Amino acid sequence: MMKKTTRSRMDDKGFTLVEMIVVLVIIAVLASAIVPSLTGYINRANKEKAVSETRSLVMAAQTVISDAYANGSLDAILAQAPGDTEAIAEIRELAGFPQGEQDNTRHFVATVSGTGEIVKLEYLYADEEVCVYDGQNATYSAGIAPSDDMDAGTDAILAAEAG
Repeated sequence: MMKKTTRSRMDDKGFTLVEMIVVLVIIAVLASAIVPSLTGYINRANKEKAVSETRSLVMAAQTVISDAYANGSLDAILAQAPGDTEAIAEIRELAGFPQGEQDNTRHFVATVSGTGEIVKLEYLYADEEVCVYDGQNATYSAGIAPSDDMDAGTDAILAAEAG
């Protein structure tokens, strides 16, 4: 009778509980090694997207500002209060950004010299992250905290301080 019981256990197909637990532990270890690297890729992709969008904004802003400088209306644009001005609407349209209330998450502040050059452009692309274009060095930096010039929810074109 003893042989029969042993033989029937051997005839059973499947995995034991211990084997299943070992497989699950191996899968968990592999997943814990992969997840941090994937989140790193996602963060880098978001920063590259922000730099790309900032480049679009810089090109659009430089186009509008250069046109205003050539027409003699740059001082009028710089004198306007931040918000929904005609120049800002044109910049957003040229950069391919939604207008007005359709998009309250992406805002920019452009600082312009008296000769119509973009000195600095800050672009708020995430809740508290900014991509900055430095016109003097022609560099882009993403993942920076917003400066005091960034007023939540308002686009602006500011005059650069003399000196």
